[in-house]
Amino acid sequence: MNISLESQSDKNEIVFYDDTHVVIKSPSLPELINLTDNFILTPHTLSTKRIISVNNPPDVDYLKSLHIDVVISTQALNLENSVRIQQKLADYAIGIEFMSFGAACRTYNLLAAENRNILLIAEFDSGIIPKE
Repeated sequence: MNISLESQSDKNEIVFYDDTHVVIKSPSLPELINLTDNFILTPHTLSTKRIISVNNPPDVDYLKSLHIDVVISTQALNLENSVRIQQKLADYAIGIEFMSFGAACRTYNLLAAENRNILLIAEFDSGIIPKE
């Protein structure tokens, strides 16, 4: 799905997504970035580093180093794990929301456009990205 928002030339933005890939426009690169593997996106960083666990100190340190307020995750988790992750991140004043891939892409773009400190964790390894 093409996303049509006003371009934020100074921020990473998602310009297209479907069930196999995501296309990101980065202010630091002249060409669009086509991703088919897991990634982490903030308005100013893009990483293919995978966050495995909020109980893993290096992963939490990485999150804290980004100075984010909200995490959006496409990871499908059961309710017990979701609550545990929310509680752990709340200790660091970081909120987290779990949503479908399309909703996560759209929400990321909206919050980035509002200059929010947002982080999108996109997980492709659960099979295919769920269609909306």
